[in-house]
Amino acid sequence: LTGLFGVMDGAASDLRTGLPLQMVEIHEAMRLQVVVEAGVETLSSIYARQPELQELIGNGWILLSALDPETGAISMFKPGLGFVPWDGVPKALPRVDCSADCYRDLSDPVPPALITDSYGESDAA
Repeated sequence: LTGLFGVMDGAASDLRTGLPLQMVEIHEAMRLQVVVEAGVETLSSIYARQPELQELIGNGWILLSALDPETGAISMFKPGLGFVPWDGVPKALPRVDCSADCYRDLSDPVPPALITDSYGESDAA
């Protein structure tokens, strides 16, 4: 990356302008959100003995949540703190007839929606 306006590319260091902006507009940085149906004690024990998971989860590359199989409570892993209770309020998803209704004329990240078929039944989330 050079001067935030181009990329030096190849053995001769050719300057390719515009690429960084194109990549930001097209590709949003994403993290994998993993929800595991297990107790926080079990997941904490696994995390404590796996250096690879400590690197991925502890550095925020993977977002880990635990869904307690007995109570249904959700806890989120926070680096440096461990699992903390999720205090969010569930919201109803907006319903759309097709996926294009979600993103048409938008360039920002698209929030989740419930896509229904012509009969009003859910196809995907």
